[in-house]
Amino acid sequence: MEFQLSRDDVENFWSKVEIRGEDDCWNWRASTNEDGYGQFGIWRGKQQKNFRAHRLAWSLDSQCDIPSGLVVRHKCDNPPCRNPKHLVPGTHEENMRDMTDRKRNAFGVKNGSAKLSDDEARQVFELSWSGTATQWEIARRFGVSQFMVSTIKNGKNWMHLLPVEQTP
Repeated sequence: MEFQLSRDDVENFWSKVEIRGEDDCWNWRASTNEDGYGQFGIWRGKQQKNFRAHRLAWSLDSQCDIPSGLVVRHKCDNPPCRNPKHLVPGTHEENMRDMTDRKRNAFGVKNGSAKLSDDEARQVFELSWSGTATQWEIARRFGVSQFMVSTIKNGKNWMHLLPVEQTP
């Protein structure tokens, strides 16, 4: 580890973790950031070194630094968890895929830049497949781009709203 921790530092760190059964989530009980990830700071004189608690938990358990270019992912999808069995190094791309697969990303109306309501997105899908209007006409009607109409029709956007039998 690039920053040496004392035995007291390690004990202090684990005292902030709610250790439960070996397969359960071990939640962080101290300060967190706005995304719910634990933060842990260690002072050396007048300098403080801050750690993300899940990254520190993985490093302490594996007794090595996180490999360069990798992040520490939560298999349990629980940001406060510090159980080393639930933590695994991976790429940023793998972490983003986890987020999408677990539906933690902002999609549909949860996306702050969405221009359509759920109902409007369903209408765009139905109109684009009915053939009663061109994609350009649908785009003008709903105030979106032709590209957006195409991505809805082809199941790239708003897919979560479509019945399974309508999935392209």
